[in-house]
Amino acid sequence: YTGNNPSIYVSGGETIAFNLNVITGHPFMIRVSSGGSNYNTGLTHVANNGTVTTQSSAQGQVAGTLYWKVPFDLIGSTYVYQCSNHAGMVGSIVIQQPASFVAANTQLAFNAANSAASDGLAFAIALG
Repeated sequence: YTGNNPSIYVSGGETIAFNLNVITGHPFMIRVSSGGSNYNTGLTHVANNGTVTTQSSAQGQVAGTLYWKVPFDLIGSTYVYQCSNHAGMVGSIVIQQPASFVAANTQLAFNAANSAASDGLAFAIALG
């Protein structure tokens, strides 16, 4: 992603990495909302010297790499990344359905509709 504070799109169950080596002076946080509480589940920070911290200890770093394994149960939610020193430095993290989940369930719905249609019944399922 480029630009200032872009929205980031990720699928539930995926891991995203944030390169913090370019944000000196801007402690990086994952939060439930702008200025809200920190979200610590699934966080792992790897410092440039190899030190690993997790969960709440991974928050507020200014160098290294922060990994977030986004929990599957957050699908449909929007979280934020934010500098803890500058409230205006904030961007959205939009958590979506994994493409493979949508594709698998679309096929399931198609098969169910065809089966029902052959029995004289028809229905539609909208996935979104």
